[in-house]
Amino acid sequence: MRFPIGILLLGALPSFARAPADTPRWFLGMDVGYGSLDLRSDQNDAVSKHALAITFRGQVRVADLLRVGLELGGWTLDAYDANDPSKGESVSNVLVVADVVPTGRYRPLFRIGFGRVEYNNNAPSALEGSGWGWKAAVGYEFPVWRNVRVVPRLQYGASELDDAYGVNDRRTGRRYDAWDLGVGVTWVFRGG
Repeated sequence: MRFPIGILLLGALPSFARAPADTPRWFLGMDVGYGSLDLRSDQNDAVSKHALAITFRGQVRVADLLRVGLELGGWTLDAYDANDPSKGESVSNVLVVADVVPTGRYRPLFRIGFGRVEYNNNAPSALEGSGWGWKAAVGYEFPVWRNVRVVPRLQYGASELDDAYGVNDRRTGRRYDAWDLGVGVTWVFRGG
């Protein structure tokens, strides 16, 4: 069943016709947001934490409406402290992202990403973990200068983390979901 769906998707690619030569081809971006991240497992109810989200992204335009690239980012749940190694908690991710951005001066933005997620916690009894996650965002690109765009956006991310087993602790079905509202800056570059 997957094979016919793949053929249909490949058949739709010509609708993403190549952009004119003067259209920006390369994109570098950085987002900062603030929101809420809920951690839970089969043994524990959700623990909601307010979090700062930071993301760095590099993309290339592969078709008129489509940009793909790599994104590094995450949420800081508890600040790290060089003087106290037991402090610090975060969720970080490395994602392959795709943006659909219609052409025009002001552009709605639709983003989806999939990749690897790491949960880090320096507390002595904490159980860290990793897994696969995804995120989706909607926003709007506003040009503010020749090669700079500002992008306010709303983002949702979720992941399933591996089960973890400690000396006196066991966590299965670990997962998180997070919402954040943020703003990004994107630098655009022309060229082949």
